[in-house]
Amino acid sequence: MAMMKVVLMNASWYLFLGVLIAFGSSSSFGGDVSLCTQINEICRFASTSNQGDREAIETRLLDLLSENADPQSRGLVYAAIANVYGGALAHHAEDAVRFAREALRNQLSVTDECDMYLCLAKAIEAQVRHKQASDADARKEQVIPLIQGLSFVLDHLRIDKRLSPPAVGKYDVNPVDPQYEEVVRQHAIQISIREDILQQNRLLAYRDDFSQRVLQLYGAASVKEPAFARIVHEAVGSAGKVEKVLLQLDAVAEKLGKSR
Repeated sequence: MAMMKVVLMNASWYLFLGVLIAFGSSSSFGGDVSLCTQINEICRFASTSNQGDREAIETRLLDLLSENADPQSRGLVYAAIANVYGGALAHHAEDAVRFAREALRNQLSVTDECDMYLCLAKAIEAQVRHKQASDADARKEQVIPLIQGLSFVLDHLRIDKRLSPPAVGKYDVNPVDPQYEEVVRQHAIQISIREDILQQNRLLAYRDDFSQRVLQLYGAASVKEPAFARIVHEAVGSAGKVEKVLLQLDAVAEKLGKSR
């Protein structure tokens, strides 16, 4: 019997990667392949679309929910719409805020959830520029999703520095070979390890991004004050989460101070 080439790939990983690639984001969401393909096709030219086109894209994406109403599908669709509007915040900040929040109410992958917190924070920043709110109110509104995103990252992060993901190659194996199932199993394990390391590396980048954005809004001195701790508690609720966020911000502030 001729040898058959077996190439195991996580199809959904790469399919939904295309949904957000125009917006500088990536995803590891293991969603329905057919739905991911449809979202990719609809969003393909979103980065160069004008205002009317973006609204038409929203309509087409929402139509997908008529046959895909589960939380995972809703998360995929709402996240895609949020990123479509996130590419034109000067005109669509309110739309980006609305759909980022809808996405966060549904089921997202770990990195997609981080991306939505960041999308929400950027959209709110654009939104408050046009408000007559006080500086304190505007800063608080902007920092809440950044704190929530940072807390979420810290709950899922298991490494302190970037790791090098192992290479996973292709292989040829005869399906009737007694070792076939074991080879396939080991290859799947290698892929899983690689994807986990890639995700952890992305979480490190999100941690640093969220931390720096918070410190840009409040400054190293302000994040040590009781008033800021109350804002963090309002954002994340749990005392344990508050402590983790404050410790992370203290560490980054100290590092930035030493580098000056």
